[in-house]
Amino acid sequence: MIPNPVPIPQPVCPVCRSPLRDTAADARPGSVDAAQDPAGCAGCGAVYPRLYGILDLRPDRTPSAWDDADRETADVLAAAFSAATYSELVALQQSRRRESEVRGMRAHYTGYLLGQEDRSRSMVDGFHAGLDRIFPGGPAGAALDLGCGSGAGLAALAGMYGAVVGLEPGLSNLILAKKALESLPGARVLLIRGVGQALPFGDGAFGYVQMQNVIEHVLDADPVVDETRRVLAAGGRFAADSRNRYDLFRREPHVHLRGVGFLPVRWQKPYVWFRKRIRYEQTRLWSYGELKRILKRRFGKDFRIVFPVLAAYGQSGYLDRWVRRVGRIPCLGGLLLRFFPSHWVFTCKR
Repeated sequence: MIPNPVPIPQPVCPVCRSPLRDTAADARPGSVDAAQDPAGCAGCGAVYPRLYGILDLRPDRTPSAWDDADRETADVLAAAFSAATYSELVALQQSRRRESEVRGMRAHYTGYLLGQEDRSRSMVDGFHAGLDRIFPGGPAGAALDLGCGSGAGLAALAGMYGAVVGLEPGLSNLILAKKALESLPGARVLLIRGVGQALPFGDGAFGYVQMQNVIEHVLDADPVVDETRRVLAAGGRFAADSRNRYDLFRREPHVHLRGVGFLPVRWQKPYVWFRKRIRYEQTRLWSYGELKRILKRRFGKDFRIVFPVLAAYGQSGYLDRWVRRVGRIPCLGGLLLRFFPSHWVFTCKR
């Protein structure tokens, strides 16, 4: 059931936050043949392109090897969009990744993406249950899926909020998200190409912001958390999951190596390359202490770092019961949390 609609927050210039001209076409998900007209800033005069109907509101669009490769993949996905299923587009996207990025793990990544929808729905439900327990009574309104990836979390949010925005820097991911939204014809979802360091929305635009499987790809978390707090309305809530840098129990999820996070950050990339011949450029796992420092500076006492709901990752509910029991033991629970594979983060803007 689609909730009662609320206004979709209109994007603004990410540089000066002035209104944009001609953004109405973005408010309706559709085919990749949607309008291509750019949008202009009424304040600073910046012009932002629109590719495959998706407005590109990144403040820095300097060409890079990553951007060129992503655009080429997006062009291939767009050409196959109408005839291909979502699963076929995912496989096509992964087939184009460089071997130095995924050596020996392409099948793992493809399977991970194809199973995301059920995991995302469980995680969104878990996020809201945790928020309702710790910070009840959040405001109604629009939701932002920050780093929405291929759109797995958008379907769950569209069933809970009357308006949803998915923001993601990768154009090929956003084309996958468009395909995922075809199964939700009544959902009011706006897709934007952007970055968390400069969110293209006004202050207090959202009642809820989430980040699923994203924080570990944010190399500098401070400005992203600053921007997240800015776009939250008074009483607005934020939820995220974060793979723990100091995980004693499981292998690093992106390269399947143990102990990567225990190395100094400057040693991690050469170590992963030496062991796996995989580039480790866009991953930065954060520890419990690092997350706590960042959140405390922005949210004061209005945050919690807690054990995740393991069932949301496909694990047995028995493990959740065991973790809850151990977590209630003084000292032992806090120690376990610092070395647990993942953390869930909840905050509220007062």
